[in-house]
Amino acid sequence: MKITRLLTILASMAAPFSSGLLAQDYPLSENLWTNPEFQNRFLGSYGFDTSITPKITADEQTIFKQLVPLMQNNANAAIQQLRSAITKESSAALDYTLGNLYAQESQVSNAIRAYQTAIRKFPNFYRAYKNLALVMVNEGRYEEAVPFLLKGLELGGTDGALYGPLGLAYLNLEKPKSALTAYDNALLFAPDSLQWQQGKLRCLMDLNLYKESAGMLEEMILEDSQNQNYWKWQANAFLSEDDMAKASANLEILKRLGNADGASLGLLGDIYLNEGMTDMALENYLLAADQESLSSARLIRTAHSFASRRLWNEASTYLDKTKSRLDSLSPKEQSTFLTLQAQAAMGLGETEQASTILEALVAEDPMNGQALLTLGNLQRELDRIEDAAFSYEQAAQVDETRVDALVQHARMLISLRDYSPAVTLLQRVVLLEPGPRYEDFLERVQSANRASKGQI
Repeated sequence: MKITRLLTILASMAAPFSSGLLAQDYPLSENLWTNPEFQNRFLGSYGFDTSITPKITADEQTIFKQLVPLMQNNANAAIQQLRSAITKESSAALDYTLGNLYAQESQVSNAIRAYQTAIRKFPNFYRAYKNLALVMVNEGRYEEAVPFLLKGLELGGTDGALYGPLGLAYLNLEKPKSALTAYDNALLFAPDSLQWQQGKLRCLMDLNLYKESAGMLEEMILEDSQNQNYWKWQANAFLSEDDMAKASANLEILKRLGNADGASLGLLGDIYLNEGMTDMALENYLLAADQESLSSARLIRTAHSFASRRLWNEASTYLDKTKSRLDSLSPKEQSTFLTLQAQAAMGLGETEQASTILEALVAEDPMNGQALLTLGNLQRELDRIEDAAFSYEQAAQVDETRVDALVQHARMLISLRDYSPAVTLLQRVVLLEPGPRYEDFLERVQSANRASKGQI
């Protein structure tokens, strides 16, 4: 029960949790051409730390001074002027600057080549490693980016600017433990960074560290109690710990804040339904039905949840509420919706309505397995045995409903004490789905068949 419930819950939570987390862009800090501090670094800092920064000659410094106005206003002209100044012997700083200009103009392949040239000229060029790595991360080339990120850290990039992208790269490479270490380091330098916090949170969830996730989210909620994702994600963590009370409390708070969307309300309904609180489940499902964001899959799943528990009043109420969306459903979803509507009508004793719906479905599609199976059940209930047998036989020709149709047909025959053909049907079932469930059933019917014939 717990596993099934969590699969449903986690499916509804996964989309908001992952959104934006695995595809972040990291701006190149060396690309702010209008920043005077940046200009001063370009014009005066090269050669300052000669272990990780290449020297520039007086002539090259003059080139940089001439480039600054172009960098601000005409990047393509700056690229052309810089390319003409670069030689095999010129400073790696020129190739690096060219890479930044290419990156600014979204010429990613050219930027990467320029950074790589800068690194070949000056193998310990920290900034070149850093920007090359960031360009690769932004392009989703995570495996290629990792060695450059690590080299940047080795060269002294311990200000936190590389740890976060390294965490993102590891996370996308499905290495959450390594990613967690990287994000922890990033947060030492930037404890308020939402990117790093959310990255760490994703790692904790991927590592099934739900208690730690909930604790971290508690701090994030204190900082921003209006952020609906935080409440959802913490509810997810509570659910993973099977703490339904705390999960539902989170989602109720979200609802009172006016930030609950269709997925959150549907999830709250799931929790209440699984806890047997049917009225509260229906209340939240109906609220979810008012949300445009409610997916058709969720709509069908909710109706099926009521029907599978034989909660016919609730199923009927929910289907009546959502029938205005029938035209927006796919043909298969429409068929499922109408079949559920017929099942609810049957459960409420409204057999004429159920029959009308099902016969229309079968007339439109004679191989509609679910409609045929439900129609067979209705005909059996109305003592129309021959009609029911025909409907079951037709449903047994459809892969999706073959086993259920054979079993229901056999059950009808057993209720009529017609054991021999029931045995034949169940033997087909056992061939299709071997296992104790149906094998034991077959054995009991075979025994009843022998007993009916006076055999031991």
